[in-house]
Amino acid sequence: MELPKTTAYGRIIAKDKLFEHGGGSRELQDIVAKQVGRIRWANKIAPSTMNIAPDDEISEIELIEMELRVPFKELDKRILPLVVKAIPYNLFFKLSGGEKAHYAVIYGGKAYHSETPPKIIGSGTKNVWENIVRQVAGIPFGETPIADVIAENERVEKLSQQIEALERKARAEKQPRRKLELAEELKKLKTEIKRITVSE
Repeated sequence: MELPKTTAYGRIIAKDKLFEHGGGSRELQDIVAKQVGRIRWANKIAPSTMNIAPDDEISEIELIEMELRVPFKELDKRILPLVVKAIPYNLFFKLSGGEKAHYAVIYGGKAYHSETPPKIIGSGTKNVWENIVRQVAGIPFGETPIADVIAENERVEKLSQQIEALERKARAEKQPRRKLELAEELKKLKTEIKRITVSE
């Protein structure tokens, strides 16, 4: 990532401090020790470190670099939430250790990741944070609030799963009347998905 030198922080985070502030069972602590090497608080993105405006909701954004001892896909899903709980700021992660680095954020309790480093776009801390989330989560830039876009995406995902389940049930159904009922349910769900995706 190309960040101004003024944002450099470079502080090593001791794992015992993470557990002290973020909790975590003994089992999870052992997993962190096995799966994660050095953890570094690499950069602070804030009005005091670069030319962006302050915001009442978000004072600063932190880049946390983690050296992985396992492939990214094998990283325990509880580790990033543990770090987020321990450090009370808006965090995004650079996870390295394999051939490619991965970038990750947690937004609304859900983790998103990308192999493409996000760019710092925006005039204020909240704007910069939301644009980082959009890039990492693959959400297009636009006027629709990011929380609304994510909620719509999750709704589409749930509807798609319901449609797949109903289609399986319809294929296995022998009674014509019940088949017709399932077909009507499928039609309603597909109409709902179309309504959501067209409105986007």
